[in-house]
Amino acid sequence: MKKQREKKGEITMLINHQINQNNKINQNSVKVDELKKRQEILEDFAGGRIITEETLEIFDKNTQPIKNTLYRGYQLPINVLKPGLILKEWNGSSHWSINFQIARNFSRDIESINDAYAEEIADELNISENEARNLFVPVILKMNGVSKGIRLYELLAALPFKTVFEKEKEITTLGIDTTVIHVEKIRDGYGIYYLLEVEEI
Repeated sequence: MKKQREKKGEITMLINHQINQNNKINQNSVKVDELKKRQEILEDFAGGRIITEETLEIFDKNTQPIKNTLYRGYQLPINVLKPGLILKEWNGSSHWSINFQIARNFSRDIESINDAYAEEIADELNISENEARNLFVPVILKMNGVSKGIRLYELLAALPFKTVFEKEKEITTLGIDTTVIHVEKIRDGYGIYYLLEVEEI
C-alpha cells in the first residue's frame, strides 16, 4: 500500500509538473503573439502613418516631454518660407528625428511634397500644379524640444524583432502645430536647403 501511495504521489507530481510546463508554454506563446501584434501596430504607423485606436492606446501610455533638438525634413514652396509661417500637421501626426542626417535625407525626397498643398499653391498663384510643385524646395525644420512626444524608436527597440524603422530615431508628435521663427538658406555637399527654426504653438 505504501509503495502504491508513493507511486501515485510521483505520478501526481509528474502531472502537475507537466501542467505547469504547459501553462508556461501557453503564457510565452501569448506574450510572443502580443509582441508581434504590438510590432505590427507600430510598424504600420512608422511606415504608413496609420493611426488606430490601438496606436493611440500605446502612444497615450508613452507620451512625454522631449528635450532633444528635433529635426524634420520635407519640401515646402519657396514663396512661403518666412518667419510667422504656421505649419499644421496635415495628417494629425508629425515625424521628427533626433538625427539631423535622417531629416536631411527626407528633405531631398520629392515624394514628401504634399499634393493637397501643391494644389492650394497652384490655385493661390493661378499657375498649373506642375509649376506649383517646381516651387517646392528642401527644408529642414529644427525645434528645441516639444511638450508632448513619443520616442517611437525606443518603443521599436524594446521589441524582440528587428525593424528597419528603428534607425530613423523618430520622435512622433500628435496634434502639434508649429510656427517659423527664423529662416536660413544653406548650401552643403548635397546642394541647397532651407533651415527653418520653429517652435511649438
